[in-house]
Amino acid sequence: MTSRTFASWVEPVNAKQADKAAEIVELARSIPSAAWELPSPLEGWSYKDLIAHLASNDDMRYLLNCVIAKEHADPDRFAIAGAAELNAREIAERRDRTVGELIAEFEAQETDNQDLYSRLTEDDKDWTQDDIPWTLGLALTQAETGFHYRQHHEHLATALDA
Repeated sequence: MTSRTFASWVEPVNAKQADKAAEIVELARSIPSAAWELPSPLEGWSYKDLIAHLASNDDMRYLLNCVIAKEHADPDRFAIAGAAELNAREIAERRDRTVGELIAEFEAQETDNQDLYSRLTEDDKDWTQDDIPWTLGLALTQAETGFHYRQHHEHLATALDA
């Protein structure tokens, strides 16, 4: 296990994200193989599509890389408009992967995020740019609430009843 240290404002974010990601992995590994192709509570998505979405959701990794490299982040990456199209494309790109491969991709993504979190400084909390109306601190605080992961964990959990 890799030992990482985090800026004081990043530590609670990382802890909550890591815990919720671990819960998703544990749940995903407990879902019977026959359930993965069934429709999930998300219209038009199977349970496999749902785990593919989680495995492909790298907006935070993109943002963290931009902040760390002191590069301009493309604000279109965070626009609600076009999100459904992006999700559909990223799920389709993973159509031929096994559930095990998708779970492993999700785990690797979370490890990458933890590595990036550990590279943030106290000063990065106030990062912003003219065309993005929030700070990194606010973005990570919202991530800390775990809404995205919590919501999709609830969706995945229904596969156990399917």
